[in-house]
Amino acid sequence: MAGTFSSSATVILELPRVDPMTDGAAFERSIAWAAVSGNRDAVSELFRRYDGFVRAVILPYEPTRADAEDWAQHTWCAALRGLHTYRGVAKVRTWLYQVAVNQAKQGLRVWRRHESVRAIAQPLAASTRATCEPLV
Repeated sequence: MAGTFSSSATVILELPRVDPMTDGAAFERSIAWAAVSGNRDAVSELFRRYDGFVRAVILPYEPTRADAEDWAQHTWCAALRGLHTYRGVAKVRTWLYQVAVNQAKQGLRVWRRHESVRAIAQPLAASTRATCEPLV
């Protein structure tokens, strides 16, 4: 027998009968597993519940606001691609936390690599301009 959860007038999820008030973790697992099976409403519900949390996890790592937005998007892409690996042992929030931290660390590594290349390239470009004479 399936229960119904409605977070708004447009989103209705058909989930196993779990009381979200008494067993929140089981309820969240049922949303995650519904998302794994392709339920778009469940994916939307995960995003609605956890997008602010994902952004808060990424915030301490962010070099810029635009990077933080990109990293949040990468986190959601990685989470949705890897949702089938969610075993239900930990809370969905804990699992998403680790995905967000991993994505933020990866983004920071890439950002630092680009910054070090820019730091080398800028002085090199300036010195090349100063020493090059026009050929005419």
